[in-house]
Amino acid sequence: GELNLNSTICEGLNSQHAGGLVGKCYGSIKDSCNWSNVYLSHYRSNDIYIGGIIGCPSASLSIENCYNVGKLHSKSNNTEKDCNKNLCGKSGSYKISIINSFLLNDNESVLNNGIDIARKSIQFSSGEITYLLNNKSSNSSSIWKQNLGDNRDAYPVLNSDHNIVYKC
Repeated sequence: GELNLNSTICEGLNSQHAGGLVGKCYGSIKDSCNWSNVYLSHYRSNDIYIGGIIGCPSASLSIENCYNVGKLHSKSNNTEKDCNKNLCGKSGSYKISIINSFLLNDNESVLNNGIDIARKSIQFSSGEITYLLNNKSSNSSSIWKQNLGDNRDAYPVLNSDHNIVYKC
């Protein structure tokens, strides 16, 4: 069915279509993140779709203000590979809109419609990604928070007890 996620954190999910949040769906995923590592093992290589947020959409889908820091790994027909290059495993003929969303990749660029969605660890831990996820806004309505001093958060969180991030 249709899935609309808001302000969601997922830790752990494995299936034939594996994603950090969902394996297969349509609708919109907004203000959500995945911190878990996703491992997918299947015997038919053409059926494996793995992504940091969603494995394979069943219709058009939008991903907005989301991020993935989990590692993606698949095994098919005894061939293993790392798949840390996407938020959506396969789009097929469906339109996938990735808006203001990012993934952790310290080593290389990851292009989505010509826009690099890869960000380095320092960009996550410094508060830069938190500020971007809040659409470059720093006010009481900012839902993404992050402690940057003592008890530092490594990543943005959806916890109102944490601090608003301001641009310097």
